[in-house]
Amino acid sequence: MAFRAIRDDKGISDFEWLVINAAASKLLGIGQKKLIGKGLRDTLPGKSENALFRHYIEVVDSGRPFDYEQRVETGGSRAWYRVHAVKLGDGLCVTMSDITKYKMVTPASVPKTPEPPPYGGSH
Repeated sequence: MAFRAIRDDKGISDFEWLVINAAASKLLGIGQKKLIGKGLRDTLPGKSENALFRHYIEVVDSGRPFDYEQRVETGGSRAWYRVHAVKLGDGLCVTMSDITKYKMVTPASVPKTPEPPPYGGSH
């Protein structure tokens, strides 16, 4: 997935979807054509207020990559994804890798409620 930063007088206020592949579109449950050119806040309400959105802003502002692992539960099944975000121009590129089979090897080491690390930036 690739996003362009949308800015206002206070800094980054949103991200515009530039590219999304079929796998990510399926995971989100939203068609690719419904996302391209739209704002992240409009297409995924609630996501803009969480720590992940603030981390994305930090990636763009600082140029430092961000990695975390996320558990996703849909339809009674559970999957784990590694999410990696890097700066791309005045925006960012986000990749997701399915790491479920690695997480299932040692279930005792898996936290029950994973969250992105606390945001420590100034945004």
